[in-house]
Amino acid sequence: MSSIVPIAYLFLVSTILTPITSMLLIQTFNFNYKRQSLSQLKKGNNSSQEYTSANIYMDQKEWANALTVLDMQLHKKDNITNYMIAKYSNAIGFILQKTSHGKLAAKYYYYSHQTCPEYSYAKKNLDTLNEKIHKQQIDKSG
Repeated sequence: MSSIVPIAYLFLVSTILTPITSMLLIQTFNFNYKRQSLSQLKKGNNSSQEYTSANIYMDQKEWANALTVLDMQLHKKDNITNYMIAKYSNAIGFILQKTSHGKLAAKYYYYSHQTCPEYSYAKKNLDTLNEKIHKQQIDKSG
């Protein structure tokens, strides 16, 4: 009986500490990711800075702020590459999709893909969204 008590105690302590340790590790990784994003913001070029700040807003699910930053950059169009226009348009499409504006998101994904076909994320997002819309239409009609 006395040999079971230390084993039970060890099991109990490890059961309690494992989830806490996991949560702390996840928080540490998130903190380092955000710190790295902020340091890139300080030393990057302007278009990259704006995209990084929009990503931080998106991580926080502050869709309106992210949309404002991206839309302002998209409409500046001075000295901006097609690749960055595609990134901004794709991110706007992502925000619109997350806020349940699928058809408008599809237009932004399509615009992003047309602007810079090398930016493959827009095509992937457009295909995924079209599959979802098609599935919803089948479910409604069936």
